[in-house]
Amino acid sequence: MEEVSLWELITTFFTIGSITIGGGPGGLSITQSYIVDKKKWITQDEMLDFITMGQSLPGVITVNISLFVGHKLRGYKGGIVASIAVILPAFLSIIGIAVFLRPVLEMPIVQSAFSGVRVGVLGIIISAAYRMAEVMKWKKIYIILGLIALIIFILTDLNPVSLFVIGALVGFLQYKKEVDVRGIGKQDDTN
Repeated sequence: MEEVSLWELITTFFTIGSITIGGGPGGLSITQSYIVDKKKWITQDEMLDFITMGQSLPGVITVNISLFVGHKLRGYKGGIVASIAVILPAFLSIIGIAVFLRPVLEMPIVQSAFSGVRVGVLGIIISAAYRMAEVMKWKKIYIILGLIALIIFILTDLNPVSLFVIGALVGFLQYKKEVDVRGIGKQDDTN
């Protein structure tokens, strides 16, 4: 693959930031579509790794992923440029709303439109979760643990970081079990 220019990083991540509605999780599917499917800058497995790392760090996941992708493609400059580019549309929107659109946002019709957008964002989040599950090869253990984590998250006040730590521990134990059973380097993706 030929080197990606800083300008291409800026325009791509500015576009992602411009069409990502609903913040972090809503942006995963859009980011994946651009970076993996359309541009082919990273693989699906790398995207899953970046999502995992991005979820483990503070901040908006789309910004974290842009940092990882930019850094992978163009080093530190690429990471900084991609991060700023993905943040810029939201920053400009907030400034515009604060200055010009406050009265419009309080109109009932606009509030209703935002309710409809939330439904679309939910669909995008579910799509991103589905694609992540496909990359994980739909291992039964991961599906069961994902559902348990979802239920715990919904029904308790447990900090999400605790779920990440527990998930990392379970993943480590699962890996150790596979290595013990099959030997190092002889693992496969079967259940």
